Amino acid sequence: MKNSIKSIGLASLISIGAAGCSDTNPTVLYNGKIGDDEVTLTYDNNGLDIPLQILNIRKPDERTITFQLVDSHTPWIKTVEIIKSGKTNTYTFNDIAFMEGAKKYFDYYLESIRQTNVIKGLQKNEEDKESYSARQKKGLEDLK
Repeated sequence: MKNSIKSIGLASLISIGAAGCSDTNPTVLYNGKIGDDEVTLTYDNNGLDIPLQILNIRKPDERTITFQLVDSHTPWIKTVEIIKSGKTNTYTFNDIAFMEGAKKYFDYYLESIRQTNVIKGLQKNEEDKESYSARQKKGLEDLK
């Protein structure tokens, strides 16, 4: 239960960031590496009342795992698609046993994305501080 609340909170935080995305084109919220995996998180309202967040993971062994999260008041994983060696397996929210295990992976990637975005935000703040300090110094020199 605790993990469910945590993942709902993480998904809600990410969806807040995407709330301004009102067009029908998917918006990339994250595109980078987590460990050895290539990861993309997109927000896609697709012109529907209930938008989706799509987490796509490409593993080094060429497997692709795609989670579709329904971004509603209570976010939930709609489907998980795993492509391995050209074979596609799709699991839906009805497969409770699979989804319980898959949710742990989903939570791991969302938490990793959140941490990466926090680190990037802190780095950006430091860059902004350095830039502000440099502009301030130059401005003061110009005043002399």
